[in-house]
Amino acid sequence: MRKILFTILILFGFSNAILSQSTPSTNAVFVFFDVDSDLLTQRDKAALDQWLKNNGPLNEPLTVECHCDSTGSRPYNQALSERRAKTVKKYLMEKGVEPEMVTTIGKGKEELKYHSKAEFFKNRRCEFLVPLALSAEIKSIPIERGTKFNVANLQFVANQSIPMASSFQPLDQLLSFLEENPKVSIEIQGHVCCLGDMQLSLARAEMVMYYLIDRGIHPDRLKAEGYSNKRPLVKEVDDATRAINRRVEIEITNTNYKQRSRFNASTLKVEMWTWEIYGLDFIQNSENLSPTGIHNLKYIAEMLKSAGGKHFNIDLYEKRGDMELLNGRKINLQNQLLKLGVPEESVTINTVKVYKGKKFRLRNKDAATLTLDPRK
Repeated sequence: MRKILFTILILFGFSNAILSQSTPSTNAVFVFFDVDSDLLTQRDKAALDQWLKNNGPLNEPLTVECHCDSTGSRPYNQALSERRAKTVKKYLMEKGVEPEMVTTIGKGKEELKYHSKAEFFKNRRCEFLVPLALSAEIKSIPIERGTKFNVANLQFVANQSIPMASSFQPLDQLLSFLEENPKVSIEIQGHVCCLGDMQLSLARAEMVMYYLIDRGIHPDRLKAEGYSNKRPLVKEVDDATRAINRRVEIEITNTNYKQRSRFNASTLKVEMWTWEIYGLDFIQNSENLSPTGIHNLKYIAEMLKSAGGKHFNIDLYEKRGDMELLNGRKINLQNQLLKLGVPEESVTINTVKVYKGKKFRLRNKDAATLTLDPRK
């Protein structure tokens, strides 16, 4: 993946004097719309042409995200930002960029990031983004507010907020980035594809946040948000494009963080490493898994088999606290995991009447949670 954050700041109605101070590069191109216009000028087209020359051919998905300042009504600015984003996409298509590689988003005046008189014009911008991948080239990430990048190779169990064992390496890279840049604060943004699931997208972002907190990053530097499927990078036409939209992005929100309170990660509870197992459904009043439950258990089993000796606990709950039924489900689940090739010593299954944790509300009372001991 191209490991660069591309940003086009399309600054509306500004002077040619400022344009002459801007030099197109692989990181940014400055182009200017006239006031109240959604038409690209020859000046704008030349800047885009130079960017394409420097960075083409474009083989990675990108998002054209446009903003306005606070002047004018909210509906007017929303429509104007959408038209300008589509204008940029149309021009890119004329230059050979495949339409499915570009997603447009109009933000109107929702995100007014700049408030000083000198910088207010920056609110009239379009950000042209190919998310930067967190990788061995982490030092190439621009340390500035608004920079976005992906946690590359961060994979989750399908339909779950549970990470695959292979995901701990990229998470450690993110940890190192924050340790090496102690003044940086971030927002961790969870995204899913397809029909969308706000709770799942938030749970995945929180998983990353808990991982960092557990390893000593102060909670005040971190914020987790779920965006469901509301911010796709590409139009979903196949498994590959859906996979692109299933992601965790990091946005730098502050580059001047000052610690105001003490924090001791060793006091954290193991609940940070507990996840609800979504869709592990049993047939009502039966010890047998439903077809959906069997389907989702297969994904869990694949993760458990690849976990490299880590130990997990599965806790089963039943809305009436029927311990006889729970014990039957426990035996059934143990047998199913053995059939799927999960080593018996890697999982302990417990029966619990009521979930007493504070981390989340279980989606239903007949539920299951998975807990990892991160110290093993």
